[in-house]
Amino acid sequence: MKLIVLGGGPAGMTAALQARELHAEVTLLESKRAGGTSVNDGPAPVRTLARAARLARDAGSWETFGLQGARPHIDLAAVLANARRVAQYAHEKKHMAEYIRSTGVELIEGVGPAHFLDQHTVQVAGGRTW
Repeated sequence: MKLIVLGGGPAGMTAALQARELHAEVTLLESKRAGGTSVNDGPAPVRTLARAARLARDAGSWETFGLQGARPHIDLAAVLANARRVAQYAHEKKHMAEYIRSTGVELIEGVGPAHFLDQHTVQVAGGRTW
């Protein structure tokens, strides 16, 4: 049996891995990068942005604690780059793509949105079909 799973978030990865356990031939299509919002765009990078905001906020109370110095300048590009770095670290630490591939799932990342051409055919942004 052949199965195509659309989306490499937690549900898609679980479906693909369970299908492999049942000996299906599985292709997992992910528009961006395996892991879903939680790893790539959600809690990890959001917490990093929230920490930067708290640090900037807390700089306003330095004098209360006997600290002196200029308030930090917020470099938004650097703050966002740090959030991306944290997401990348989380992704690499979990070795998600490597693990999925090691089970025999064909993982195809970065294909953009997918849609059905008919009941049996899926097409991705670049025109490739399955």
